[in-house]
Amino acid sequence: MTGKQGFVYLVVMFTLLFVLGACGSDPVPIPNSSAPSITSFSPATATAGDTLTITGTGFSTTPASNTVAFNGTPATVTSCTSTQIVVAVPAGATSGTITVTVGGVTATSSSTLTVTGGTPAPTITGFSPATATAGDTLTITGTNFSTTPASNTVAFNGTAATVTSSTSTQIVVTVPAGATTGTITVTVGGVTATSSTTLTVTSGTGTAGALDTTFGGGTGYVTTTVDGLAHAIAIQADGKILAAGSGTNATVVRYNTDGTLDTGFGTAGIATLPSGSTELSIINSLALDGSGKIVVAGIGTSGGFFRMAAARLNSDGSLDTTFGASGIFYSPFTSNGSYGAQDVAIQADGKIVLVGETADKFAVVRLNTDGTRDTAGFGAGIGYVTTVIPGSPYAHKVAIQADGKMVVMGYAYNAGAGTTVVAKYNTDGTLDTAGFGAPNGYVTNTGLSSPEDMALQSGKIVVGGSTIVGPIFQFAMLRFNADGTIDSTFGTSGLVTTPVGGVGVSGEAYSMALTSTGIILAGHVSTTPTSSQIGVARFSANGVLDTTFGTPDGYVLTTIGTSPYPYATAIDGNGKIVVAGGQGSGTSAYFVVRYLP
Repeated sequence: MTGKQGFVYLVVMFTLLFVLGACGSDPVPIPNSSAPSITSFSPATATAGDTLTITGTGFSTTPASNTVAFNGTPATVTSCTSTQIVVAVPAGATSGTITVTVGGVTATSSSTLTVTGGTPAPTITGFSPATATAGDTLTITGTNFSTTPASNTVAFNGTAATVTSSTSTQIVVTVPAGATTGTITVTVGGVTATSSTTLTVTSGTGTAGALDTTFGGGTGYVTTTVDGLAHAIAIQADGKILAAGSGTNATVVRYNTDGTLDTGFGTAGIATLPSGSTELSIINSLALDGSGKIVVAGIGTSGGFFRMAAARLNSDGSLDTTFGASGIFYSPFTSNGSYGAQDVAIQADGKIVLVGETADKFAVVRLNTDGTRDTAGFGAGIGYVTTVIPGSPYAHKVAIQADGKMVVMGYAYNAGAGTTVVAKYNTDGTLDTAGFGAPNGYVTNTGLSSPEDMALQSGKIVVGGSTIVGPIFQFAMLRFNADGTIDSTFGTSGLVTTPVGGVGVSGEAYSMALTSTGIILAGHVSTTPTSSQIGVARFSANGVLDTTFGTPDGYVLTTIGTSPYPYATAIDGNGKIVVAGGQGSGTSAYFVVRYLP
């Protein structure tokens, strides 16, 4: 090799070593022109639900390909371009930076967004019933609802509904026409909550009088083990059902609209009154006051004697100790141990009217809202009145007219015959001798020998019960005009009798309720020598049997146990018929049955 060749060889070798060394070193970074960047956002202060615009570069033009978070809380992108993202501030967002992630690359804002309080995000924790038809009332429970009904937007699987009432934790809504099975949403302040379970919407085309299978887990009825009988029923504004009566102690049970026990009431849905030498031992009636508290009336014991008694429970089932004496009122006079206070009604001004018996006389007591006797305005300074009526009577039911007068129905026994008695009292407790049953202020009628319930119907008075026709009892109704005369346009001389269960079957009606167009009677029907059924019949407003109910009979029969006595009937907000009672023999239990209207 010559000197020139050696020089060339060295130059080539050095060049190769330089190139090889360069290949082993780190590569020079190449800028990524597609990486996202945030240059600004607007507004700088926002609340949950507000719309915010982010500007920058490298955003995806497909909304779902941009992942946006507010201080770690993910948000939903509404729209986007390569330089702009429109997004709603999510519920739960807090003050901090905003991030945008595209294709796994994240950009963070250089400034922070200030998130103010705004409207807390609503949540849905449950709803009841789980199955419903259009027109039914449904209760949604949760948090952060608006107390203004119109500020809650409720939808059933996308179909908008009308909110009836609302609190911060509960919404009462009517299932809208066209609703289908699916989830329920509640939107408040632009923030939407979705139920975790679906509502089943049925067609609601069942036959009138059929058992409502959305109640009682598909059976149409529920039973609750209580050692006694349910004598009274009331439906709350939210559709929950109260049943009250006897037991080991006086007992009130509250059911959700689907028939399950309301565990937020009493102990696992059952509230009992305290027992002892001074107690209210049997509840015969109950009523709801304007604040949602529960007033019960029945048989009490005080000073070693039976008395008319009343108590008031808070909405959670606890005893309201601000009422009466530590929660219970006892009449100053004694009462037959079978009677006590038979019924209770609450006036428009909140005062409470009790009716019952003392010394074989009608007894009517009016209480102030605190459970003390209304000595200032009723009963000539003593807060009660008694009325002597032939036949050792007792007052059984009371209803308050629009003018404040009190219509009281009861039973007497005259010349070997059961007798219906109806009296009317003025607002001060005096008998209305000028306007009703002149000159006595009361009337008697032997056409209905076993009166059990009463209702006011467009100024007229309807008494329901039973009477003997031939050798057996039949369901019966008697209607009086407003002045106490018999309404001859009703049935035959004011009397309607119906052999519920068929010819030759004995049936005794124990409870009654008025619908928007007619009358419901419920009773005990002895269909066999050893067992009985509940009989429910529907009549027109003028007492004609409605054969579209329980087609073609006008009545339905339901078996619950062997000897069911339906002592109370009510109509719920959906027009459905709710009947409560207990067993006359066998295992003691309350029952509640619901029928389609």
